[in-house]
Amino acid sequence: MTLRNAAPGFAVVTGHRADGTFGDVRGAANVHGTLVILMGVGQLAALTDEIIAVGRSPNTPSSCD
Repeated sequence: MTLRNAAPGFAVVTGHRADGTFGDVRGAANVHGTLVILMGVGQLAALTDEIIAVGRSPNTPSSCD
């Protein structure tokens, strides 16, 4: 989850709260490092838009496991 000189830290947020809203994706997207989003597959397109809107590059590597 971390990689020296590339991802020195990480943040974990929920992608889908019980009330249907996102977790604090916008705040976590500003963390320098790996962003882990749990329970977000059903909201993937909208979550991606939120993350890009706060400044993450659309070219950021990602994985959906």
